[in-house]
This record gives sequence, C-alpha cells and structure tokens, in this order.
Amino acid sequence: MFFRHKVSLATISILAVLGASGIVLAQQQLSVKIEPAQIDENVNPGQTLNETIKVTNQDQQPKTFYLLARDISGTGDGGQPVFASGTDDIYGMSAWVSFGQPSVVVAGGASKDVPFSIKVPKDAAPGGHFGAVFLSLEAKKPTNTGTGVGLEIGPIIDLRVAGEVVEDARIREFSTDKSIYGVPIVNFSTKIENLGNVLLKPHGLLEIVNMFGKKVFSSTINDSASGIYPKSQRSFSAQWAPEGFTFGRYQATEAWLYGENGNKTIYQTISFWVFPLNVILPVFFGILAVILAFYFGIRAYIAKKLRELQRGAGKVDPSGARSAPSKLLFVTLGFIVFSLVLLVILFVLFS
Repeated sequence: MFFRHKVSLATISILAVLGASGIVLAQQQLSVKIEPAQIDENVNPGQTLNETIKVTNQDQQPKTFYLLARDISGTGDGGQPVFASGTDDIYGMSAWVSFGQPSVVVAGGASKDVPFSIKVPKDAAPGGHFGAVFLSLEAKKPTNTGTGVGLEIGPIIDLRVAGEVVEDARIREFSTDKSIYGVPIVNFSTKIENLGNVLLKPHGLLEIVNMFGKKVFSSTINDSASGIYPKSQRSFSAQWAPEGFTFGRYQATEAWLYGENGNKTIYQTISFWVFPLNVILPVFFGILAVILAFYFGIRAYIAKKLRELQRGAGKVDPSGARSAPSKLLFVTLGFIVFSLVLLVILFVLFS
C-alpha cells in the first residue's frame, strides 16, 4: 500500500522543515510554490517510483532551476534535518534518484511539472530511507552540510523499504533544570534516541504527583508528531508553573508511545522538591516573633516576682534567681542562630 501527502503552499514556507534561516534567505531571493511538500511511500526492493513536483514561479522573470537530490543524515538540536555532504549508504536514497534533465526553466507566473524517478535497489536495506529532491538556482551541487540552504527548495522524501523493520527507542535523558525550587517554575528536558531503522514520531505524556500521591499536573508532549530519524536523537521540553501553594517532594513521570501502531512504550521517573521561601520566611519570622515575645514576657514576669520576693524576704540568692532565665536565654539564642544558618543554606540552594 502506498500513500502520499499533497500540500499546496502559497509561499516558500515549505522550507520550514529546513530551518528558519533558510526561510528568510529564500523568501528574499525567490517567490516559488511547490507541491507536494513531502513524499512518503512504502516500497519494495527493486521497485521504481515515478514522481512529479509541480513548480510555480511567482516572479515576473523566468527562473532556471537545477535539479539535485541530497540525503538526510540525521536531525539537529531543534529537530531540523541535517543533510549529508555525500551519500548515506545506510539510510540515504539520493543515489536512487534520477532526473530526465539536469535543469528546468519556468517562465514568470507559470507552472511546470518536474518528473523524476526513484529506483530502489534489490538489495536495499529494509526500513527508512530519507532525503530530499531540490530545485536550486546554483548549477553546482553544494558541498556543505546542515539546513541553512537558502537557494534550494523541494519536498522531503521518506521511503520505507519492506523487510525486517526495527522500531526501538530509549530515553537518553529526562531531567529538571534544578533539584530544589523556591519558585515552582519547573523546566523539563527530554532526549529520546531512535535505535531502530525507521522514522519514529513519538507522543509523550507528562504527569506530576505530590508527596501524597495525588496527581497535580498532566500534559502532552510532541503534539506536532515531530520525527526522529534512525540512529539519531531529539530533544523535547515541557514546563510546569503551578498556581497556588506548592510544597514538598514531587514526582514526575514521562511516558512515550511510538511505533507504527503506537503499541510500544518507554517511560522514566524523576523527583524534585519545592520550598516556597516567599511563604516559609514570613511564617518562620512570625513563629520567631512569638517565641521572642514569650521569652521576654517570661523574663519580665520572673524579674517582677524576684523583686517582690526581695521586698518581702529582704534577701535572695542572685545567682540562683538568674539561673532559670539565663538557661532560657541560652536555648533561645541557640535556636535563633540555628534558624539563621538554615535560612542562609536555603537561600543558597534556592537562589
């Protein structure tokens, strides 16, 4: 069974898959519409595909486009395709592409169909093979790698060769930007590696529970179904910024579904702490004020009683009379010093 996505574009925005820098430069140089934006096919070894790209020159002047194919060797940190400088014999397909002519001239305001064929070798490795067919204003094929190609436009090609398909992935990293938070704005970072031989489009679910096991947050990740090429990895991010009071230990679990039928799962769990100092500090100083008020009140009461005893008995042991408030003062000062040291430590950790 074969399938194809046909997307009609009014501008050069097809280059969104190639990175923003390429979009800006291309829009400055060209005004072109192409379709389809992407070609996805299930193929058999030895099969030949005949494909067509429709190109519309929206400029008033005629343009000469030179035809070329390039392999995709992986993805960048932002998920954009990285194009190989040569031929990728494992997951590439540029060597399978042939054009009926090296270039095509499109008159201003006109459209033209550009045919090409893809001949899959009989010994092609099963799984995904990735590349792109480009129309370029440059006659010489560029040798640089990357995605900032401003003068090239064309569809991404994803071929899935029949045979033993391996769908396998793992979470290389799942972490937060801190372990302890004073202000609970938690940023999660995930890196997933594709260990198989086909393109994966995983869907993630992030859930957070508090120290009592109650779920406090749930969110999906990669709703756009961004892909991960074989033998490469891709980063994803999420954020939790709760409203209201949060305190204590929290546990975050991230689960990912992947595979053609979405029947494979990987997951990982991490924990972090939230100590909101904007709440804890006022409470602490309030308690401290109560303790000090209690201490000085007791001390004043004892001093008053001592004066009454001195007037009534005429004699009292000063050292014994002062022992009780002195011990209370020592305990209180120790508590204050300990609390100040604890506050300094918390400030260093949460700042």
